This record gives sequence, C-alpha cells and structure tokens, in this order.
Amino acid sequence: MILHSISTSQSLSHGSNMKPPTRDGPAINRLVDMIQREATDAGATVRRWEGGPDRGDVLLLTPPGQDPASSLLMHGHVDTVHAHGSLTGTLMPRVENGRLYGPGVYDMKGGVLMAFQEFKRGLAKPRDYPRALSLMIVPDEELGSLFSRAITEEIALAYKAALVFEPGAKNCGVISAHKGYGEYVVSTKGKSAHAGAWPHAGQSAVVELCRQILILEEITNDVIGVSSNVGLMSGGTFTNVIPEHAIARVDLRFADNEGWEHVKACVEGLAAVNPAVELKIELTVHQPPLTEQSTALMLSAVQQAGRQAGLKVHAESTGGSSDANMIAGVGVPVIDGMGPEGSGAHTPFEYIDIESYAIKANLLRTLLTGNFIN
Repeated sequence: MILHSISTSQSLSHGSNMKPPTRDGPAINRLVDMIQREATDAGATVRRWEGGPDRGDVLLLTPPGQDPASSLLMHGHVDTVHAHGSLTGTLMPRVENGRLYGPGVYDMKGGVLMAFQEFKRGLAKPRDYPRALSLMIVPDEELGSLFSRAITEEIALAYKAALVFEPGAKNCGVISAHKGYGEYVVSTKGKSAHAGAWPHAGQSAVVELCRQILILEEITNDVIGVSSNVGLMSGGTFTNVIPEHAIARVDLRFADNEGWEHVKACVEGLAAVNPAVELKIELTVHQPPLTEQSTALMLSAVQQAGRQAGLKVHAESTGGSSDANMIAGVGVPVIDGMGPEGSGAHTPFEYIDIESYAIKANLLRTLLTGNFIN
C-alpha cells in the first residue's frame, strides 16, 4: 500500500502540472491527448468528440470488441476551475504530511487517474473482470456539462451500470445522492445617460439587477432543501454613465423534483421593480437530482465488495451535483464518489489524502473483479 501511494503521488504530481481551466479547450486537450496516447499504447479503442476552442474534447476508451450492454462505464472530468498561473503558492504541486496538493487533484484528477489505472489493467488482464470496463472523460463538468451532457447520456444508455469518480466522502464513503442543479441568466436593460449632467434621464440596469439579486437570495430555504446563489454579476461601462445593461448568473440547488418546481417558479416569476427597466430570464442548465433510489443497486454492490475487502463503506448525500445526476436521469444504475478523499475543491488549498487513494483503489479492484454487479 505504501508503494502504491508513492507511485500514485508521482503520477498525480505529473497530472497536477496540467491543470486545464474549464474554458480553455487547447489546455484541456493537451491532457486528453496524453491520456489517449497511453490508452492507445495499451490497446484501447478510442472515440473522440471535438469540443471546440472554448472547451476540450470528449474521450471514450473501450476494449476492442466490447459489448456495452454487459459492461461497466467509468466516468470522470478533467477540467478544473483553477486559472492559468495557479501552479504557485498554496497550489504548487507537492506532497506534505501524506497529502498531495495541486489544482484539480481532488476535483477530480485523483478519481480520473484511479479509473484510468483500472481501465488499463482491465485491458491487460480481461479474464480478471466479469464485466468489461470503459472509461469516458469529459471536458466541461465545471460548466454544467453543456457540451458533453448529450454524449454522456447517449453512451451511458448502452451500459449495464456506471461509476463516477468524483471525490469520495471521509472514511471510505461514496456518494448516493446529489442535489439537482439549475442555472439561470438574469439580465436587465435600462437607459444610459450622463451620470453628472442628466442623472434623471437614465434608468439604471445595475440598480434593478441588485434589487432582483436580493429577491433571488431569499429563495434559499433549508426546510425544503433548496438554495440560491448569485455567483457572478456584471454591468455598466464607466463610472460616469448610468448603466444600460447588467447581467447575473444564478446557481440553484434542490433535493427533489418538487424543489425544482419551487425554485423554477420563484425565478421565472420575477418582475421588474422599476417598470422602465426590461428584465430577461433565461434557463441555461438543468440537472435532475441524483436520488438514493437510482444508486441503490450500485451502493449495495460497493458495500458487498467493501465487506470482502475488510472495509466498511458508507454512503452520504451532498449539495453538489455531478455527471452522475445525468446518468441516473436516463435510468442507468450509478454510484458516485468513487474517487479518493481530500478537501479544498475549488480553493487554493486543494489536496487529496494519498493513503485514501490506495484504500479506494483496493475497493474498486475488489468490486470490479468480483461478481457483485448483477
């Protein structure tokens, strides 16, 4: 296990130096290219969907001649929220006190590496695996998988079941439920005017948007499990101009479909406080919740494998969403949180626990080489 941890830290440190921001297609594809080359050398069949300059490509790795209906799909993303230039300071890739630090190591290069290592072993020793393994890697999960969603849903439908390698919960935990996720763009259009000479001739789009933001923040309700966060806003051109345009992006989370209908009604029911300013509302992302019913089959299999490996596997639910939501949404049994433990996702202090990588890799090996998934 110690040797495994050392090898893992070296592999992840190399990957941490490739920290593709989610909107940089060429940067993402440099990492995708590296994975593809290694997979091809190992004998994999490759399918690739071109994403364009503002996002990377989707990669599907399969064994030659695979029958998806009896196979398992492993899934992960390689984009990160970290900007170029973040390979310094607290995010400089390094190993300290049993932790590997670096941009994206927790969310979710650690999980992608784990899945990729097991995929290659499946190619080399197919008789060890009752079900063949495929690996899908997407480039835009941090943006809501706008490009890759349809591809993931189409491919996943052909498979027996799926495993998603987002970070695991503490103490050998997996994720059995995620909240659903919705994103709206709220924009306002007012009337510009010189702020000094004719301030009353203008109608401020920024002021109206700020009023709407205060209303949006009131949507959060812990009792019914919904939340609202205005994470981005912009507006105006110069300080001496009454702003004509303003825009905000709203993140909504909900535990079930009733919660979605509630937050949807709240946002789409907004009306301009100032009737002289135009208010526009546009839904850009909607992901259904990942429910415990959709993960029950795979959770049972993982827990059985855990008992055989001497591990007590527990399940947790989170407020975050992932591509597991979409896989479950098309009716495919799935489990999430198969990646290693750690902390600091989307922060300058992101890390994984190296020993947890070895533990989770052992769990994965036991699961995939046993007869637990019927």
